[in-house]
This record gives sequence, C-alpha cells and structure tokens, in this order.
Amino acid sequence: MVSCIAFSLPLVLACTVGISACNGSRTRAGILVADETLWQATAVDFDYQRTLARAIEGDRLAAQKLMAFSTETDAAGALGHALVLMELMHRVGDNDFASAARALTDDEKRVAWVLFEDGALELHGEQFAKALPTIYPSTYATLAGAPPSASPK
Repeated sequence: MVSCIAFSLPLVLACTVGISACNGSRTRAGILVADETLWQATAVDFDYQRTLARAIEGDRLAAQKLMAFSTETDAAGALGHALVLMELMHRVGDNDFASAARALTDDEKRVAWVLFEDGALELHGEQFAKALPTIYPSTYATLAGAPPSASPK
C-alpha cells in the first residue's frame, strides 16, 4: 500500500486504497499529480502544473486543455489524470467544468468521460460512478452526449 498525505478528498481516498498514482508532486493549489501523469505531459511538451493552476483559477481554456490532454495518457498516467479531473470538477463545479468541455472534439470528450467514470469508480465505488449523470448533469450531457436531465423545482 502506498502512503501519502493529500489535502483533497479524492486523493486521500486514493491513497487509502493504495493507488500508485499517489506518488507525485503537489501543485500550489494542494492537488497531488501522479509522477506518471507529469512524465506523460512532459513527453508531449504540455505544462501540466501551470495549466492545472490556471484551470483552478477559472481559466476555461486551461480546463479545456487539461481535459484534452486525456487523450495523451495511458495506464498509471491516465488514472492519475482522472483523479486530477475529479478534483478540478469538485473545485470549479459542474456548470463551469461542462462549459470548458464543450469545445473539445468528440474523441476528447469520450476519453475525458471514460477517465472521469474510471476515477469515480476507483475512488468511490460502483454506485457513485453510476450516479455521475445525476450528480453532474451538465458535465454528463457535454462529455457523454446525453441530454441534460431536468432540474427539480
């Protein structure tokens, strides 16, 4: 089991269950990014840390670039990136996350949603992963291509 200290709930849970994505570098915003994710970003000349910092500050183009980077990941890099996407979603909220995702290509949307689902499944279990469309309706509609559910009045 991997030991690490993380300030974000998703990463604390990931560390608790022993996900190797916990070996990484903490951003200025306190998000732990897996080493493998950072190595994959470096390989394609993508400034992951800076882009993430800008996305957290509300820069939608940065959030879009971070989601688009999903297509550049594999194996441990993908899981580490999925954890970051989940944390970003928690910080910026469903509507802003979905807004940033609208300009992605269909393939980028598909891959980002798969990573989002995988991260939710790994961190919170099957019931939470199945509830994502209800919990994050705008993001689900944008990334998974489903119509948004009606908001209860």
